[in-house]
Amino acid sequence: MKRTQPLLLLFLVVAVLMGCAKDGDNGEDGDVGPAGQAGADGASIVSNLYNVTTTDWTLINNDYLVELNALDITTDVFDNGLILVYMSDGANGWYTMPYTYYLGGGEEGQYLPLIEVGNVEIINRESAGNPSNPGNKTFRVVIMDQNTQMQLNNEHVDYYDYNVLSNYYKW
Repeated sequence: MKRTQPLLLLFLVVAVLMGCAKDGDNGEDGDVGPAGQAGADGASIVSNLYNVTTTDWTLINNDYLVELNALDITTDVFDNGLILVYMSDGANGWYTMPYTYYLGGGEEGQYLPLIEVGNVEIINRESAGNPSNPGNKTFRVVIMDQNTQMQLNNEHVDYYDYNVLSNYYKW
């Protein structure tokens, strides 16, 4: 047993020294490997712009309503994806909806999106119950499937912020 220990120690020293050899030049690249398996369907995002005028709004039960035809909102996207609605009045940038604004005297108003398969209804409601026609507004409806939402989450893109999302997609 006493003779085995020096031999094992010698073997260990030789193995360590040989493993520390200086690297030489890199060899040529190998052949291209086989194609990988097909992945899930690619990410998909649709962004539709709607210009609404004063005459497009309808007064129903003290609320002003406008309907936006959004055929890209399918049952699958409605159930599994994400639909975002933004509003602009042309002067103050874009607002993520729902959006609350203040009228003074403790009164407030809201723009509320009601999202359905194939349709987005925008409701303008004021707490005083006596709203005026909202006038000209621009709405953007962003429709993304589940893959796109996961991709944006993985890349830490704040899609609730219109400016971040529009810069990301170069709108």
